[in-house]
Amino acid sequence: MKKYINQIFPHFLHGGDYNPEQWMDAKEVWDDDMRLMKEANCNEMTLGVFAWSTLEPEEGKFDFSVLDEMIEKIGNNGGKVILSTPTSAAPRWLTKKYPEVIRVLEDGKKSPILFGSSRARFCFTSPKFREKVAVIDKELAIRYANNPTVIAWHLNNEVWGACFCENCKKEFRHFLKTKYQTIDHLNKTYWAKWSSGEISSFDDIEPPQEESQYGGLYLDWKRFTNQSIRSFLAFEASIIKSINPESIVTTNLMPQRDVDLFGLVPVLDFASVDIYPYWGYHKDIQEAVSADWQYDYIRSLKQKPFMLMESAPGLVSWMQYNKLHRPGIDTLAGISAVAHGSDSVCYFQFRKSRGACEQYHGAIVDHVGTSNTRVFREIQKTGEILKQIDEICGTEIKSEVAIFYDIESRWALEDAWAFRFHDNGYLEENINYYKTLWDRSISVDFVNADSDFSKYKLLILPMQYLVTAKLKRKLIEYVENGGVLYATYLLGYANENGLTYLGGFPCEELKELFGIWNEEIDTLLNEDVQKIIYQGKEYQAKDFCEIIHLQGAESLATYGSDFYRNQPCFTVHNYGKGRVYYQAFRDDGIFKQTAIDTILNELGINGCLIGKRENGVTARERTDGKNRYLLIQNYSDKQVDGICLDCLYQDLLTNETVKTVSLSPFGFAVLKKSGIT
Repeated sequence: MKKYINQIFPHFLHGGDYNPEQWMDAKEVWDDDMRLMKEANCNEMTLGVFAWSTLEPEEGKFDFSVLDEMIEKIGNNGGKVILSTPTSAAPRWLTKKYPEVIRVLEDGKKSPILFGSSRARFCFTSPKFREKVAVIDKELAIRYANNPTVIAWHLNNEVWGACFCENCKKEFRHFLKTKYQTIDHLNKTYWAKWSSGEISSFDDIEPPQEESQYGGLYLDWKRFTNQSIRSFLAFEASIIKSINPESIVTTNLMPQRDVDLFGLVPVLDFASVDIYPYWGYHKDIQEAVSADWQYDYIRSLKQKPFMLMESAPGLVSWMQYNKLHRPGIDTLAGISAVAHGSDSVCYFQFRKSRGACEQYHGAIVDHVGTSNTRVFREIQKTGEILKQIDEICGTEIKSEVAIFYDIESRWALEDAWAFRFHDNGYLEENINYYKTLWDRSISVDFVNADSDFSKYKLLILPMQYLVTAKLKRKLIEYVENGGVLYATYLLGYANENGLTYLGGFPCEELKELFGIWNEEIDTLLNEDVQKIIYQGKEYQAKDFCEIIHLQGAESLATYGSDFYRNQPCFTVHNYGKGRVYYQAFRDDGIFKQTAIDTILNELGINGCLIGKRENGVTARERTDGKNRYLLIQNYSDKQVDGICLDCLYQDLLTNETVKTVSLSPFGFAVLKKSGIT
């Protein structure tokens, strides 16, 4: 059975944010937009994201005439609506009358308010803010929760950020008291005797400012902030579902921000993502890898199709240099989202704003107000293609490889007073390992400590600095039962509270699992290069080199320079029915490609494409159990000919039967193989 974003609308969504309240004084624009939506092959609009001041112009006085009219118009036009709670942009009357709802920054000052707008500048824990949110959300739910045109609810917008107000401090202290029970337990966990840092009372605790001399405090503040975000979204979801329990909710996530998305998604019925790659800056392949990393991460959160909620048609407006998108890149980027599990291609926004800070941000309809633009025609083409490949909607992606992504390790390393201080590159290295699989057209899932590892042949664990007892146990069981684990430097230095493990690294039983002992880590200067000797060839290490000793493992590579020359740096160890690899250094990308290639071949893990790999060409498969859909993308600016397929496929765009494929620059193919087993 296919898994759709909403079973009542089993089709790809194509549309985006629409803000008709900006055009209330020129309502003829609304009718033009209905015509242009259909012409652009759009079937969805997201309404109300920033419309609170329109919907509730005065406290307790509501005006839903804009939504009433637009939902009816869109429905009559054959479209569907994702209706947003407007709670990310509080109106002026709210912030003026109740200033306590405004987020407080680290320096103790209120978040700046420009002309009354407090977009994304509120406090998640504020009782007054939640009181007013409950009022507007309930009014919206009563009015629209059973409207057949409304197929989903969008909660808030791009949730992130910490607040340092007195209420948040009070709630943080309560969070810590609940967790630790006694101040003595907290002091021991934080290792507070260092530098006479003991805390005498929970009431004395202050949130850390940017960084902390106590890693446990920093981690707990991050956890509390994320708990506050999760609690706020759950609060909003409960209001919508109290009116109609069948309502489905989502919010637009941004994976590279400082939010624990694995912890957040249980609140949501499906995951959504906002993504704005910097196309056209002579690094399109790098941007494609980063974008696809985000797509696969978002898909992995719920293990089902997700929604691309926002992307930029044409350009973004907030960079120093705002490049136009090359012809074809917007359509290719949309197809790539579909290839990685999205059941939508949506944009911010449908029509450009006439003023304010996003007036030059890309949109489907430009200021000229017609369909006669290059961007409009490309979006129109994307919509037509989505109709042609609609049978792919709801299908799933199966992966044999998983990469562990742990935002708490990222937090801990950012705060660690060691290594490359504040510049350890956790996220970048995670993406680098992903790129190795991306280049080979191999599908990847992302996992955390709560995931099921058993369905993966290979689990990659980059820079897993924090290791809990639970994770340690699961890794050992995974390998004992036949799994292959590939881990890197900085493994198992600290527990979940940031306290280092005693007895050497990696921690405790992991030394036995990996058959090594890590004595020291060398942090290299930017200009330093360490040689690696592997299979008779020379490779390069940078940034980090650990000095390890064999305790049962076999050395596969050694250092080639400096005082630790000839010492092991890449090892393998058989354990139970499986085996583990350990890479004790960061490489420039070439080594990991060679090493992981060997492992993939041994495990029989093959990519979607056969034959020679072309730079910038990647592919992914989706399946419904009966049919296999192959989506190939070319992110290079060169024509690529003779891409070999493993069998005959039907080209869904031309209806031809093909065994090889040629792709134009920034081109793609969408293929189908029926009757798979």
